[in-house]
Amino acid sequence: MRKLNALLEYFRFLLTAKAPGGPMNSHPPKDIDAASAKALLAKERPGGLLVLDVRQPWEYEEFHLPGAKLLPLGELEERRAEIPDDAPVLVYCHSGRRSAAAASLLAHAHPDVTNLLGGIMAWTGATAVGAPETGMRHLSGDESPERILALAYSMERELGLFYQRLAGEFTDQGLKELFNRLAGFEDKHKLVVYHLYKSYRPESRGIEDLEALAVDKALEGGRDAQDILADRKQPVAPRDALDMAMGIEAQAMDLYMRFAANAQGEGRQTLLDLANEERGHLKALATLMDRQAK
Repeated sequence: MRKLNALLEYFRFLLTAKAPGGPMNSHPPKDIDAASAKALLAKERPGGLLVLDVRQPWEYEEFHLPGAKLLPLGELEERRAEIPDDAPVLVYCHSGRRSAAAASLLAHAHPDVTNLLGGIMAWTGATAVGAPETGMRHLSGDESPERILALAYSMERELGLFYQRLAGEFTDQGLKELFNRLAGFEDKHKLVVYHLYKSYRPESRGIEDLEALAVDKALEGGRDAQDILADRKQPVAPRDALDMAMGIEAQAMDLYMRFAANAQGEGRQTLLDLANEERGHLKALATLMDRQAK
């Protein structure tokens, strides 16, 4: 029934949508395949490209591209002002039909609009899960860079402890070694966060200063360990563990980008820097997964 409602929303949009007045835009929307879109997102720094999900909220909650803004097709007409005129936009939906309609409408006012051919079903990269408000309770939008970095440090620390617990629960030696290795990665990530902190607090004498501020208990991405484990099958091989780890890093990147959309000034830039770090972590895990496949 929900899929039928999404289809009806698409046809309703086609019947009611009107292009804004004035001359037609001389920049029609472009089409891009999933592989090219993945390369584009890897090249763009977080915040440089607006990724727009025009599906229904329940579809977004199941999974979405990290950092995507939810704006259902049926609401596009009335909420079009939420899209900055000068922002390049990548639009996607389930299969590419709704996003093609949205891209055609947006192109009348936006000079750089691209439609993802095949939609998210053609996507092979990492995705995030949850509603737009998932994890948002941890920040309100007016925090200082130091407070943001204390939260980021907490999340790296808690994820490392999570991996250590998993390493102790499995008897398979390959899984034990991999979870311990993933825990080691999080120790390195904590150092990166501390170096960002020190750029704001050069008088800091050591990582202990940031550790004292890091009181939050959430894992990366703002979700609980039980939720993460419930989303995925129990790891039985290193590849399963890497798939879970990539999902967590994608969730963290998604959360920082959603935080950044609500933040201002130095806080916003700090969040975008953290999102960029998470993108680097994703690339490292992808390389490790490729090695496992050989």
